[in-house]
Amino acid sequence: MGRIAVVVLVLLAATGCASRAPAAGAQADVNAKLIGIPVGDFFERHGRPISRLERSDGTLAFDWAGGDTRVAAGPYGPEDKICRLLITADKNGRIVSAEIIRDAQGERSLSRCVELLDR
Repeated sequence: MGRIAVVVLVLLAATGCASRAPAAGAQADVNAKLIGIPVGDFFERHGRPISRLERSDGTLAFDWAGGDTRVAAGPYGPEDKICRLLITADKNGRIVSAEIIRDAQGERSLSRCVELLDR
């Protein structure tokens, strides 16, 4: 029984690593495209944020979602085609982080976020 458990754990670990790989690549692509650009330019091109929070240190945090209006609904409705980012801008209004919160499969790739940012 112990040997089977070890094999199962190894298989689960390998499967988990494989399923995280596309997200890790997508996060790197999002960072490369967004870090350092003015947050206003991003919103002008990709749409307004859902919410905005001004932090005590002068940075701004934005909850942004996009992609649901350009893609037909899938089996679970339009939610399955959404990219959602938590964007942080410094005091000068430049993006310092853009964490992927939700990244659905795109039309042509594994990342809806990367596809949206390529437009």
